[in-house]
Amino acid sequence: MTEKGPLLVMDAPSGWDATEDHLLELIKRFERTGDVVVLTQATRLAERQVTAVWSDALAEASERYSALLHVLYAHTGDTALLTTSVTAARKAVAALPSRHSDRIDLLASLAATLMRRFQVEGRLDDLRESAELSGKVVEATGPEDSRLASRLGDLAEALRLLALFTGNAGRLAEAIAAGRRACDVATEDDPQKPHYLGVLGLALRNHFDRTADVPALYEAVALLRDAAEQERRGDDARSQRLASLGSALMVLAEWTGSADLRAESLGLLRECVAITSGTHPDRGEHLLSLGSMLGTSFVREGELARLDEAISVLREAVAAVPDEHPRRPSYLGDLGLALRLRYEWTGELAPLTEATRVLERAARSLPSGHDERPLTLGALGTALHLLGVRTGDTASLWAAVAASREAVRASPTGHPDRPGLQGMLGGALQVLAEREERWDLLDEALRVGRAAVDGGDVDPARQGGRLSNLANGLRLHAARTGEAGAAAEAVEMAQRAVAAVSDENPMRAAYLFNLGQALLELHRLDPAAETLERARRELHRAAVSDPAEAGIRLGAHWRSGHAAMLAGDAAGAVDAYAEAIALLPRVSPRSLARFDREHRLGDATGLTADAAAAALAAGDPERAVVLLEQARGTLLGEAIDAHAGANRLRSEHPPLAREYDRLRADVTEVEQAAGVPERNPEMAGTFGRRLRELDERWEALLRRIRAEPGLADFLRPPTISDLRAHAAHGPIAIVNVSAHRSDAVIVTPGPGDLRTTPLDLSPQVAYAMLDEIAAVHDGVADGSVAHAQAVVRVGRVLSSLWTGVASPVLSAAGIDRAPRSPAPAADLPRLWWCPIGMMALLPLHAAGTYADEHDPGRPADSVLDRAVSSYIPLLRALGYARRNRADSRQEPPSALVVAVAEAPEPHMAALRTATKEAERVTALIPRAETLNDADATHDAVLSALPRHPIVHFACHGRPEPNAPSRSTLMLLDHRAAPLTVLEVSGLRLSTARLAYLSSCSTAYTGVRLADEAIHIVAAFQLAGYQNVVGALWPIGDPIALRIATAFYQGLSPGEGLAPDPERSALALHDAVVRLRARTGNPLAWAAHVHAGV
Repeated sequence: MTEKGPLLVMDAPSGWDATEDHLLELIKRFERTGDVVVLTQATRLAERQVTAVWSDALAEASERYSALLHVLYAHTGDTALLTTSVTAARKAVAALPSRHSDRIDLLASLAATLMRRFQVEGRLDDLRESAELSGKVVEATGPEDSRLASRLGDLAEALRLLALFTGNAGRLAEAIAAGRRACDVATEDDPQKPHYLGVLGLALRNHFDRTADVPALYEAVALLRDAAEQERRGDDARSQRLASLGSALMVLAEWTGSADLRAESLGLLRECVAITSGTHPDRGEHLLSLGSMLGTSFVREGELARLDEAISVLREAVAAVPDEHPRRPSYLGDLGLALRLRYEWTGELAPLTEATRVLERAARSLPSGHDERPLTLGALGTALHLLGVRTGDTASLWAAVAASREAVRASPTGHPDRPGLQGMLGGALQVLAEREERWDLLDEALRVGRAAVDGGDVDPARQGGRLSNLANGLRLHAARTGEAGAAAEAVEMAQRAVAAVSDENPMRAAYLFNLGQALLELHRLDPAAETLERARRELHRAAVSDPAEAGIRLGAHWRSGHAAMLAGDAAGAVDAYAEAIALLPRVSPRSLARFDREHRLGDATGLTADAAAAALAAGDPERAVVLLEQARGTLLGEAIDAHAGANRLRSEHPPLAREYDRLRADVTEVEQAAGVPERNPEMAGTFGRRLRELDERWEALLRRIRAEPGLADFLRPPTISDLRAHAAHGPIAIVNVSAHRSDAVIVTPGPGDLRTTPLDLSPQVAYAMLDEIAAVHDGVADGSVAHAQAVVRVGRVLSSLWTGVASPVLSAAGIDRAPRSPAPAADLPRLWWCPIGMMALLPLHAAGTYADEHDPGRPADSVLDRAVSSYIPLLRALGYARRNRADSRQEPPSALVVAVAEAPEPHMAALRTATKEAERVTALIPRAETLNDADATHDAVLSALPRHPIVHFACHGRPEPNAPSRSTLMLLDHRAAPLTVLEVSGLRLSTARLAYLSSCSTAYTGVRLADEAIHIVAAFQLAGYQNVVGALWPIGDPIALRIATAFYQGLSPGEGLAPDPERSALALHDAVVRLRARTGNPLAWAAHVHAGV
């Protein structure tokens, strides 16, 4: 009320004039100095004035008090001041009669105060009231009033926000109209002209978001650019102009694909955040815009640092707004999207899990009809879809489809976001259809996929994704139905997808990969040399695409190798497979948590076998062996090589060895802490950053080590000569089964050609064998399969293994006949099996022909009758075990015996013979320490292990096929402190010699990660045990007792002599043969395996 004179009061209290003068002086001093202390004093003085006046003077004093509170909030961020400011503004309005000439001014002040509280606290009722009041103020303002433009601008902004938060398109049209009037009536020298331009620009941009009206978007950018250039009112106003322009440019850059506009947008938004104070109420919005632009930049350019910055900025943005703020779902939605992108690029599960939670919160917070609800639901559907694929959780896949369907329903026909949402739904339906064999879902996927393409916008990048999704669905349909026409259409759609994006777009490789896949399917249904050649060409283009994610490139190389084999080009196939194998360290880098690395490696299951098959087809068995050693057991190999590297450095460069050991200890500590992310969900990001830092340190240290004289080959892949040396004590049989061909390679030391032999076994037959053993075991357990039937069915599996694998392997290894009478193990040759892929889960050591009721005259012959078998996951693992021998002599060796007879879980049975088994072992090894049941805790076991060269566990084992590093030996405190594969693998026990694991399935891992040999047996090998005894499947208590007793009896080389762990393979062989003679059931005697020397 600046047009009125000094405050006039009736019966003013003593000293009033002095108080008024003092207040005005304080206000002037604050305006001059910006001192918040002075502002606080002025506000308190104004508050005292409000309590001392009434009538007109009360209205004016209340308005001034409200204004000072507003200013004080802007400088302190104390939101309670806003509520007091609103109360004072209402008191000012109430103090005047409805027809008073000053009441409109007070309504305008109240509307502004309500708007500010809405912007800070998100009370939608404040926004509605502010819009209503602003409308009344404009109606009461004459055309000649100099304040008309300002009031129209305020009305336009209130209507725009109301349209945004309620989805009311009519309100948005009113906002645009009010904004245009404000710009029209404003004078050129009006300092608020940039504000009016900004409001109109934002309203037009919102209109584009709803309608895809491209001219409106260009007009919005032009208006917002003018507003930014004309703004002269300080950093706060300029930051708002920069934020609006930067966001609009971001949208235009996405629409046009312009890298220049994208760069300009990012620069403006960075500047905006830089000049916005930490307490400014708009800082959250500015951070949101910057985070969104950084995420968009990552999608276009593939620079991971941009995405990490986006996540950090968006976290800060979310923290800047209260939970009840209506814009908070937008903040959560953008953060969820960035976290999901990080998973897609790196394979880290933690960001995806968090993204799903964040997006669920965002979706729940958005009311029906809200403009942002469809996109948020779509983002949630995509996150759930990825989570279902990653974890194998079908419920997540169904939830993904449900969220995506709801998103499409919430997006009306003609809405610019609808095609993208339909594309997301189509992708989710495709995966669920294939997983559940629900082909009606695939039909739905094709319908919505076509609608997405037909209704798509002109943005080539977004249309490319929809086309590629549709191509993939058509390829699946062709594969199921055999319709060559569907495959040809898939090729057409995939070609259009590739053409829609630039060479620099990181998604181009994925589109090329889908094109290659479609061409291969078309070639399968309609063979043509030119189609196959083109498939190879497109897959190669995808594989060598630098901006592409490593997993896409690996897959493209892999499929390129497959296409080369189809074309009869084995040499070309080997090269393609070798390139794929070379990408494994990038697909599963050290910077990922262990369970993420395992999952990523599981995606490459089968690559190793295909590469070896191609090398053998090309007549190069040595390269086959090298590739198999390079590509399998990645995590195991890293640990073996790191241990060997430490020993080498200690002898050749002690200072570097100390640094190397410290870094290895740091890596192990973080890997262990990050190994169970669900226990520390809030720490997942911290673990990820720490692992990335350690990975950088590791690479830097490797470079320094290799720069030292004589260390250039440090931790380089082994040569074929290195690998052949491991066969010094007996042949190693590598068994490889691939869709291309199946072979065994017999590795022997010294010069000369490696021996190879073809195998009559396909992957399908091998999988059927695994299924048969599992089915028989489960049937015996539940009583549905009789003992005699089990003997016959498993016997057939062993017979097929003998005919297809073991017999030709033994012949190639020179072990071509059995002794005339059963011979003790000491009189038989040794043979080490190194099976590839799913073959590692089959009992090759027990293969043989055994007389049965269908063929009683068939002569019995078996591996057990000809050789003593051991297993190794890698050739290097055998060398690793042998290197530890020199440090491990202790005569007579002592043992730690761990027995847990009690059931560790309610659904598990007690182990009736565990205690008796422990007593037998203790009787046979005089120097034994026993930990039974409650005494056998995690900490007690770990404390005792270093004291004893031998350890014997009689307890339950629990394999985790989908996360094998979490496989556990189940002590009674396993819930609080599980003894996992990951933890055991990290031990370094210099005197370890023998681990006997009388537990279920300790040598088992799922087929998906069979090549990685991540199981309990391998963990004890890594810990330093040269000999480990485990089982491929669960064993009954009485059988476990018999074999353990016979094993330890055979461990002694003679009566009265101390047990010798180096006799482990012989002792187990004799124990199994003895049990085989007592029982005809192979399920009982064929499960136990020896791993090591």
